Amino acid sequence: MHKTLQEKITFSGVDYSGKQLSDSEFDGCTFKNCNFTKSDLSGSDFMDCIFENCDFSLVKFHNTGLKNIRFIGCKLLGIDFSNCKDFLLSFYFEKSV
Repeated sequence: MHKTLQEKITFSGVDYSGKQLSDSEFDGCTFKNCNFTKSDLSGSDFMDCIFENCDFSLVKFHNTGLKNIRFIGCKLLGIDFSNCKDFLLSFYFEKSV
């Protein structure tokens, strides 16, 4: 199965709530004011991405790659990061809940 690759794109104000974004790959992307509430990001990979003022409440991160990710001013409630891929797992939080 091939992953859909998105490179160096800025996503602003997109509502992903309740949607499945499985098996996607994002490299160097920025997400601003996006809503990921109850989204399924299982099997996706995020590399060198920035999330600003995004809502990640109850997101599924099963087998999700988070490599050098910055969460700035984000809401991250009810998330189990232990389900993420541990290979190169790296994320930072700034002014997030």
